[in-house]
Amino acid sequence: MNNGSGIQVVEENNYYPFGLKHSGYNGLSGNPSYQYKYNGKELQQETGMYDYGAMFYMPDIGRWGVVDNKAEKYSSFSSYAYTINNPVKYLDPDGNDILPSKDFLASRYGAAYKNLRKSNSNYNSILSKYNNTKNNNYYLFLGDGYVPVGANAVTTRTKKNITTKVQGNKIIEQITRGYEVESYYSRSNMNDSNNNERSEISLIRTIIHEGIHAKLALSPEINDDDKHNKYSEYQKDVYNALTEYNKDNKLGYSDEDIEAISWGGAFDSDAFKSYINNLAKKNGTTYDEEYRKWDKTIDRVEYNKVENETK
Repeated sequence: MNNGSGIQVVEENNYYPFGLKHSGYNGLSGNPSYQYKYNGKELQQETGMYDYGAMFYMPDIGRWGVVDNKAEKYSSFSSYAYTINNPVKYLDPDGNDILPSKDFLASRYGAAYKNLRKSNSNYNSILSKYNNTKNNNYYLFLGDGYVPVGANAVTTRTKKNITTKVQGNKIIEQITRGYEVESYYSRSNMNDSNNNERSEISLIRTIIHEGIHAKLALSPEINDDDKHNKYSEYQKDVYNALTEYNKDNKLGYSDEDIEAISWGGAFDSDAFKSYINNLAKKNGTTYDEEYRKWDKTIDRVEYNKVENETK
């Protein structure tokens, strides 16, 4: 609050991860009529619970006051558990479902992801199999330790809800009813060797790229190779999502720019080689010439070039 002579602190609140307020200090009482506290939720003075919209939350025991309406989706946890018992890693903004990690949402990747989810129909279509299902979960994290050196991100899959049929001492069948799919994004690759920052469209392309891998992860019969040959079959989906984002956000990239960047991460695939070969035939050039043009386009589009200042 500004009292005319400067900024005056009228209230200070510090919380344990699950939302219980620290005691013994925080001496400033603030405005007693303003009760929006932990995570910006309204504290109910009569019960000590927070109103999350879909449910009420009890910070003293870290549990919902009623059964979580998405409990079947997280069957390995208590049906009353808040953020599957990890409020440092996960965020539940309205009592309905778990979103990507707090660190991820606070990063440049998180801002790009929120823009995609808000209005990009092509990206939302890629992730449509994760909507309204209790069997499959998709999480996004920052996690340099999980990402291979030189890569921007990696997506992994873990089976869940496995039903095992046993006959005597022998397992005769195992049925997987869902998957936990996680995408980890690296913070160490946000700039190139000249300290040029990765562009917005580059971050968008990486998120869409991992979204394709998350889609493929729900098809256990599909195993992509190191060259991304299976992934490259969805290059047109990447292109369409990038085109939509470029248009909606008025970024100003040409169709050729979007086409070029849509192949990022799949440049070892057979389909990419065909793409370059077709450009060479169309333009009467060689494969190497067209590849160099593509590489220069990627370098221009993927990074915001830093201007050198002179004094």
